[in-house]
Amino acid sequence: MWTWIIYLWDSMKSNFGVLPALMLLLGIIAGFLFPGIEMSSSSEFKEWLPYTLSSESDARLMQAMIGILSAVSGVVFSVSMLVIAQASSQFGPRIVRIFTNRQITQWTLGAFLGSTLYCLLVLWQIPMESSTRSLMPGTVLLGLISGLVSLLLLIRYIYAVAELMQVQTIIREVSSDLDHSIERLFPESDSKPKRNSRDWDAERLDGGEPVYVNSQGYVQAITYHDLAHFAAQKNYCLRLSTKPGEFVTNHDPVIWVMHKSELTDESRKEMAGMILTGKQRTPRQDVECALRELVEIALRALSPGVNDPYTAMSCIDYLGATLARMCQRESQQTLFFDDEDQVRLYAPRDDFSDAFRTAFHQIRIFAANNPAVILTILKAMKRVAVMTTSESQREAIRSEAEILNSIITETWVYAKDREPALEWYELLMESLKSPENGNEHEAAELPSE
Repeated sequence: MWTWIIYLWDSMKSNFGVLPALMLLLGIIAGFLFPGIEMSSSSEFKEWLPYTLSSESDARLMQAMIGILSAVSGVVFSVSMLVIAQASSQFGPRIVRIFTNRQITQWTLGAFLGSTLYCLLVLWQIPMESSTRSLMPGTVLLGLISGLVSLLLLIRYIYAVAELMQVQTIIREVSSDLDHSIERLFPESDSKPKRNSRDWDAERLDGGEPVYVNSQGYVQAITYHDLAHFAAQKNYCLRLSTKPGEFVTNHDPVIWVMHKSELTDESRKEMAGMILTGKQRTPRQDVECALRELVEIALRALSPGVNDPYTAMSCIDYLGATLARMCQRESQQTLFFDDEDQVRLYAPRDDFSDAFRTAFHQIRIFAANNPAVILTILKAMKRVAVMTTSESQREAIRSEAEILNSIITETWVYAKDREPALEWYELLMESLKSPENGNEHEAAELPSE
């Protein structure tokens, strides 16, 4: 149930028009509600309000506010579309998620739209009577305040747009999403023995009947605990053949069911409904989604059309820092048990080896002839190596490092390029042999880039 709620909340946050639409609706409600309340209120209440101009002045003020707010609303919308288009072409289309999730853009656009519609409805209801005093001073004052708040939000919005167009801000935002995904998906390490392990023999759950999803797309979320609870109720044993981030169709089996009781069409439909698919990957349960976004920025920076290795090096630094923290956390839960400690669900999940290969594999290919970028990769790997806690983690690093060594020794022509890279490679391999002592080596011992 909570997975569904979180999935819906993520969808609403990433939808650029939800918050502006809600604020537009709020402006409509307030534009009809407040004038009626104030017109029917006592004169003593109106006397207390400081704003008591004539109805004609109220109308002119509302007309001026409508003109200003509607004009700036168009500017905000145009700037937002321009920034999104430019970011999509420069950093990649998947980075647009960072822009649409920025609440300041949605709040600013929603404030201008809601205030404009509110002032328009108030103007429509102002009674043009021959009176020297305003009949709706509070309602008009509220329109003025909402317009001023919208203009203040515009100042913050301009600052946010200027900040968001800086590549370092984009990298930091994507890296922050990646850190949150790791903290959410990978539990903190402790000394308690684990009955869940990736080394568990998954072949014990071979066979069974397949269950298919009713749509195609990327797996965005799986309600693991609900699936395990449902399996315990029906006396099933389930094995997932997919994980968040993978693409599935209605012809791909996503669940294999070993059952002693009857497997009905209703049960199949209910289990298929616990696997949520969509048109794109999201970082909620898919740690590789944010990893790939950071890698995509680096790859675009290394492309011949852009040729910006320093941006790629910044991405590598953040990747190394994130993977170093990931080493200190436990693997994701792959086995789910019932109250009688019987396995009810086996679910393949991402681990450190998958994440490490995703982080550096394509960057290593694109940067094979760039010594500065390869040297940065070796430094990032060294940063990760000193934090490793298992042999499987060290083996994943060792495998990529050996490929880098082959690139350095076999394809680089100049010895001056090879020397610092090979020294860092030797330090990296030494750290993998004895990770507890790996941090004794100082970067100052090596030649500068």
